[in-house]
Amino acid sequence: VLSVIHRALDDGCKRLYFLSRDGYILKHIATEMCQALNLSIECNYLHASRLCWELAAIDQINDDAIRHIIQSHLKCSISQVALRVNLDAVTFCKLTNDASISICDEDEPLSHNQITALRHQLQTNESLRSKILKQAAEARALTSDYLLQENVIGDDWAFVDVGWLGTQQRTYMSLGNGKYTQSRGYYIGSLKNSNDKRSQKSGWMFEPNDIERLDTKVELITVIESFCSAPHGSLMEYTRDSDSGMILPESRHANTDALDAFGMPFVRERIMAYNTRLCKILPDFDTSKSLQACMRKLLLQFIESPSLRDATAWSAVPFESVPTDGRYETIATPIPFSISALWQCIRYGRAPFTNYTKWDSASLRLTSPLLRVIYIVAMSPARFARKSRFMIQLSRKLRTTY
Repeated sequence: VLSVIHRALDDGCKRLYFLSRDGYILKHIATEMCQALNLSIECNYLHASRLCWELAAIDQINDDAIRHIIQSHLKCSISQVALRVNLDAVTFCKLTNDASISICDEDEPLSHNQITALRHQLQTNESLRSKILKQAAEARALTSDYLLQENVIGDDWAFVDVGWLGTQQRTYMSLGNGKYTQSRGYYIGSLKNSNDKRSQKSGWMFEPNDIERLDTKVELITVIESFCSAPHGSLMEYTRDSDSGMILPESRHANTDALDAFGMPFVRERIMAYNTRLCKILPDFDTSKSLQACMRKLLLQFIESPSLRDATAWSAVPFESVPTDGRYETIATPIPFSISALWQCIRYGRAPFTNYTKWDSASLRLTSPLLRVIYIVAMSPARFARKSRFMIQLSRKLRTTY
């Protein structure tokens, strides 16, 4: 966060917009840091989501719009498809005028044939297309008014998010039909460079070519994301208050019971307490030294070679399995350290996760006693193999075989 602040100063930014929901704790950290350093940068929390902004960006039903609505690479139901265009499932089914779609269970994943039929409807059904364009126009007007209300204008500001591709930033640029001429984004990790000078992206933890393997990048960001959870759900839509005329974000209700039981409020409290202590020495802190390489090395070691205690603790991080925009929404992302450790053991055998693990309502568990043994042998060679030639041979055999 300190690195982002200094980068923003160098770039002439006066305002930082931390995107929900990963920006929740980051915004609080940045605000306290700016106060401690007596900086004039304004830190804001911007309610945003792909679900809301991608609908607002639709101005014609083309391939990009259909890709957002269907997202056929995921198992999606009619209720999820309808949600992406801000309609209820019953209304959406009636508009499709297709028996294969209308009779399906709204919460059941669509079959390949149903997805094909739905794509055809989106291409040819004028009633459905007109309704979607109307919903998109309403969403676009509210989104534009919200951005104006939050002073997201000019060229002296930047988005701040944890990662990945800068989708929100790209969608923002398409919202105003050319009205939004410039944007800048600071990310913990960036998977895609920007070739457009109008929309600049930079990653702190890594840039696209800094790390070769995608799964390593994913886990680096996932560690950060798990500490950035917000106590509210994803943004569903914007509404206008009838009295004040203010644009209000409407977020999905999030059941945080499991998260609270896990101790996430305490985690947030400790993060902020640590930040308060850190801010006392910030004026004397040597900001010329980059902590990027040190932090990345530390996290990579934490990910690739966790202790059994670390792996057990992180596998119990709660999560929500309720899909909103077609992706599984997490309040706190479960860290698959057990998977990562197992990958180390089996020499990157790319078998599906489900062969080794089982998701339940609260945690990731290794299901097979044999796999637990493999995991322990792989992750604790000093403990089990130092005095046992047999265990060394067994470990090598298991790694080669599995």
